[in-house]
Amino acid sequence: GKLLQKHSTHPSQKCPSQSPQKSAAQTSQKHPNQPSLESRTTDVPKHLWIYDSFAGLPEKTREDASGAGANFQAGELFVTKREVIDKLRKNGLKTASHATAQANCISPQTSHPQSPASHPLSQNGHPQPPSPSRIQPTVIVKKAWFDDLTPEDLPEKISFAFCDGDLYGSIKTSLKLVAPKLEKQGIIIVHDYNNPELPGSSKAVDEFLRAHSAFKLQVRYSLAIIIK
Repeated sequence: GKLLQKHSTHPSQKCPSQSPQKSAAQTSQKHPNQPSLESRTTDVPKHLWIYDSFAGLPEKTREDASGAGANFQAGELFVTKREVIDKLRKNGLKTASHATAQANCISPQTSHPQSPASHPLSQNGHPQPPSPSRIQPTVIVKKAWFDDLTPEDLPEKISFAFCDGDLYGSIKTSLKLVAPKLEKQGIIIVHDYNNPELPGSSKAVDEFLRAHSAFKLQVRYSLAIIIK
């Protein structure tokens, strides 16, 4: 499974939420009292963080039990990190490993993608962060099982997250990590909601919503669209 997240790189560290680019979420119906996805678009560039085990699916739990989903076994849906990076670069996206991103000051807890020493000096002699228009969005890829991630591994602020963990434990952990960092009007999309082959995904989403009344749910086909 995969967990993808976008976060802001605005020097002020304020991150208006951003609509996903041509994702299925854009076809969903507008929720009452919620602005349209299009109205959330911002010129502030965002980095994309991708988390994947690159070892296929983990073991199922009892919440994932389904005769229809007998094919989803541990180790299946395996993809290599190199395959993912090659596809990203083929589509013109700049990529970086987690370690390289941190070395270049693109870390989960900072919004500046350049070393402060490379910034022009302001009138008071302190480094001046670049304007948002000069910041190049970067895709950061981190190899890890979701259960091994800590809040410090995620961006400080998240505007959009796509959770495709397939199984109960993976989705439950993803929501637990993402929710506290999701900005107001931010969006979480969970794949395989209402998929009879992968019932654990729905169970994890439903449990999360019962415990977090501030989040609203829209359903589009097999996507759970969770809006803060």
